[in-house]
Amino acid sequence: MQKSFVVTLIFAVFIAIFAVMNSAMVSINLFFASFQLSQAVVILISAAIGAICMYGLSFVQVFSLKKQVKVLNKKLETAEKFSVIEKSADEVPVDSSLNVDATNKSVEGKLAEQSKES
Repeated sequence: MQKSFVVTLIFAVFIAIFAVMNSAMVSINLFFASFQLSQAVVILISAAIGAICMYGLSFVQVFSLKKQVKVLNKKLETAEKFSVIEKSADEVPVDSSLNVDATNKSVEGKLAEQSKES
């Protein structure tokens, strides 16, 4: 289980116990209306409204973080593409059948012949 879920559950139990212990009737004045309600119900409604507000705020934060993750993943993909291109350019395959010394000698020989002819 997630630690935050356990903490939230324990907090909810404490709120419920506190609400039951304070069950006297209270007068509620809400703008143009006035009514009698159990204090336990007022406490539970207030806690529920607070939880809904926190959920809304966390939803905005999660949405923002998901957007940031998408942007960073695109940057990472682009960086990986350039990295692969650079690695492939650096790692040019060498044909082992070529004898570099023999090729260099034959080129040097041809250059020497051309210089003698001129």
